[in-house]
Amino acid sequence: MVDIEMKIKIPMDTKFSYASPSGYLPLRETISQHLHNRGIHASPNQIVTTCGASHAMDMIIKNYLSPGDTVFVESPGYYPLFAKLKLYKIKYIGIESD
Repeated sequence: MVDIEMKIKIPMDTKFSYASPSGYLPLRETISQHLHNRGIHASPNQIVTTCGASHAMDMIIKNYLSPGDTVFVESPGYYPLFAKLKLYKIKYIGIESD
């Protein structure tokens, strides 16, 4: 259960411009404070927000894997992940889940 209430106002002059690649700073600051309250110390500069799971997986694959690497994935799993791994020539081994 999430017990945080986030009220972040986006200034009108920034709604139609490019954002930081790390995500909206006030949101990252709020997340940082939320984590800090739970004993996890992460500054806003250590937090990256994404536009969903697919975007997050794409960033992880591009930054931490190289063509020819092998990873383990849950099977059955998230089909878009398999397509991304194939696109970047990453081998994957399915581990059955129950």
